Amino acid sequence: MRDYLLQSSVCLHVNYADLPFTADCDESVAQRVTDRVSTALERAGDAYAYLLPSGMQEHNKIKLHERGLLHTDTDAAPFSVLYLRMDEALSVQTALSDHVLVSASAAGDQMQNLLSDARRV
Repeated sequence: MRDYLLQSSVCLHVNYADLPFTADCDESVAQRVTDRVSTALERAGDAYAYLLPSGMQEHNKIKLHERGLLHTDTDAAPFSVLYLRMDEALSVQTALSDHVLVSASAAGDQMQNLLSDARRV
């Protein structure tokens, strides 16, 4: 008998054509991205926690990173915001090297469901 764990994850990198690629280092661009994402999440209808990765404890960052819900470049993006869906299966992170990173993760073979959730956002 073999033991294994199947974990599915999806990451969508999104950029706005009318904004420069400086959201990771330009506070005004980061704020514009965050405002747009906030509006989109309100329309999506799910509840999200608003987190500032720059103020998170290291063990919480590691936990979210291991689950694919927090990007590895977070420490280099001081204006990044993380929206974590209350079920902790989906996150939306702003102001990285890409404007927005939508990440979803679940145990088992859930790729189609995760992709559908991520695209809905």
